[in-house]
Amino acid sequence: MGASRQRATSEVRERAAVSSKDRNLAHSLINVLFVVRTSCAHIRSVADDDERITRELDTVEGTIAQATELIRRMLGARRDDRVIDVNEAIEGCLPRLERALGSQIQLQLGLSEVDDVVMDGLELEHIVVNLLVNAREAMPEGGRVSVSTSQRNIDVPRARSLGVEPGRYVVIEVRDTGHGIQENLLERIFEPFVTSKRDGSGRGLGLSSVCDVLQRQGGVLVASSAVGRGASFEVILRAAPAESARASYAC
Repeated sequence: MGASRQRATSEVRERAAVSSKDRNLAHSLINVLFVVRTSCAHIRSVADDDERITRELDTVEGTIAQATELIRRMLGARRDDRVIDVNEAIEGCLPRLERALGSQIQLQLGLSEVDDVVMDGLELEHIVVNLLVNAREAMPEGGRVSVSTSQRNIDVPRARSLGVEPGRYVVIEVRDTGHGIQENLLERIFEPFVTSKRDGSGRGLGLSSVCDVLQRQGGVLVASSAVGRGASFEVILRAAPAESARASYAC
């Protein structure tokens, strides 16, 4: 029995080590894809509507979206939910996000004291990255993106309208000064393959994948916009129980 238990313990440790390596690799791949995607957005902004370049960029962005989805599905089988300090996670990603957004876009933070949340750290990064890329693509000439956090108590009527449970939530708001979203598109913006880009380019998978992550967490994504006045996306995350023990997280 002793030898059997030792073998079982060893197998568990080996599986955990492989899982950790897989997650680190996935994290690195997400970083690479993010840089490629933001570079595509920059090239598109200076391409002067060249049809050939736009077509090639569509292909590249579509491939990036497929690769990201494959990574997300892989991680879905190996999720590592833990108690996370949302502000700490955002600040940990800040240097990389600023570089990826480029010099023409100013990133502002407004982080308030909020509850922790229970979720996979990589999935939280996935949400922030996709919303910032979405904001950059809405501002090809440059602009400003603000990321803020706040605490919110959602009562029964509001929870029913959002499709979530009533209770305490943490809100991450990403607001841009881009061209805005037309009203007819705003109702469908979270559907796969729907894009708010003026020329209809791109694959429109980022927001849909964000919604998938939030649905598993018990949260929801809310968008508001007016043409010519930018857009706001609220990531509403269910707060962790008060007795939960926090885990450290680094982007």
